[in-house]
Amino acid sequence: ERFISAVGQVTATKSSKGNAKKLTNQCVGSGAIGKDGESKSDVKASEALRCFVNLVKEDGYWIDVHFTPMILEISFATMQKDIPVAIFQFDQLQNILQDLGAPNPHKKRKNGTTAGYRSSALSNATVADYDDDVLKDVC
Repeated sequence: ERFISAVGQVTATKSSKGNAKKLTNQCVGSGAIGKDGESKSDVKASEALRCFVNLVKEDGYWIDVHFTPMILEISFATMQKDIPVAIFQFDQLQNILQDLGAPNPHKKRKNGTTAGYRSSALSNATVADYDDDVLKDVC
């Protein structure tokens, strides 16, 4: 799910700029190429995910900061000090924010499921959209 989230962040319509916009166009926009090598505008989630996996495999994680492995993000956040880091499931975020005393832990600042927020090919992407080869590559 982390990789799908990263793809969603890269392709978010309102924030796609520079390289992210180019990557988005290549995998889900007018520059998308189907399995047959033909340009296509009706890209499926499975095809878009394969495209992004291929881009990361070919060009590395640094093509967009959202593809950086979480271990590197944690390493930078802790400045490589011996600091314990709690990892939690994202669906628990509201509970954690409430425990920390956030004034409105249920407020959503962004909602990737809102129509038009991201590519229709990826709005409802799930782990079920991975084929065995893509899942192997993501892992």
